[in-house]
Amino acid sequence: MQTEPIIPLFSDSPHDWPDNGGESEGYQNECLQCKTVFMGHKEAFICKKCYEENQARWNAMTPKEQAEHWNKVVEAMKEYRITQPERPAE
Repeated sequence: MQTEPIIPLFSDSPHDWPDNGGESEGYQNECLQCKTVFMGHKEAFICKKCYEENQARWNAMTPKEQAEHWNKVVEAMKEYRITQPERPAE
């Protein structure tokens, strides 16, 4: 009896998030930052590699730099929400 080889759900790619047993795992997503397709949670929008690089940059900042950066992010989000079109009534 011949069987097909088992293909792991997650590869050894540094972009993939490891499977932690959730039912929403195993989706192919495109990273918003590097545009690489990676495997992870269905709502993941950043690959593991970009997340870790971002975290390292954040950790290298002083508390003052972190606060300044965060304030810029908050302002950008406010602007985004203001320019978002209204969702049509269902």
